[in-house]
Amino acid sequence: MKTAHASFISLLIAISFLSAKPASAETAEEMLSSCRPIAQAKMSDGKISLPRDFDSGVCWGAFATLDFMLTTVDSQTNKPMFQVCVPLNRTRPQLIAVFVKYIEDHPSRYAEDFQLVAFSSEQEAFPCPVAK
Repeated sequence: MKTAHASFISLLIAISFLSAKPASAETAEEMLSSCRPIAQAKMSDGKISLPRDFDSGVCWGAFATLDFMLTTVDSQTNKPMFQVCVPLNRTRPQLIAVFVKYIEDHPSRYAEDFQLVAFSSEQEAFPCPVAK
């Protein structure tokens, strides 16, 4: 009886996962509106004056994750996994400004997922050297 009950619960959980709609990703245009104020923020004495609102926090957090991913290296080759060679002295506002400039220059990509466009922007700005 316990086995039948556990199987039934497992089936219900599986059905709930299969029927759940995936969360929609931010589009590049949506993230642009969140990131533009950071890209335009004033710098003074090496410090940035960030807007203190939810949208800016979303952008800041998204680029914290992106920055971590961009620095992930393949343990066997010691090369960046995403073929982006960001400089060691980069800043998060710099990465954000690269994205903002890229998407403003490529408005045809506004409706695409933010993550794909962000990776494209950083790959264009920080390409890895071609192996000889």
